[in-house]
Amino acid sequence: MIGSHVYKIGNKTGFTRGEVSQFKSEINMEGTGKVYSAWVAKSFDDNPFARRGDSGALVWDTKEAWCGLIFGGPSHEAVSYFIPAEAIVRDVKTLTGGNLVLPAS
Repeated sequence: MIGSHVYKIGNKTGFTRGEVSQFKSEINMEGTGKVYSAWVAKSFDDNPFARRGDSGALVWDTKEAWCGLIFGGPSHEAVSYFIPAEAIVRDVKTLTGGNLVLPAS
């Protein structure tokens, strides 16, 4: 995943392109006791990869495979956090007891 080119279409910023950083961030979900390990996406230009209002946007790679969902990021930098798709699928299974089946690409 590190160095992969990723894309998203957000409600606030529209289509953006970026690269997955070598850094990951630990996101503490206040009140839930959950901590997620999020990837950091850096925009290819000086604009943010995502802004407030883009949360929940799908992130995909150059093979059009779903990588995760935009979660947030510092408003003063061109980086954003996204929760990996595997973590989301695992949580859906844990919370519902069902399986999340993704369409074939």
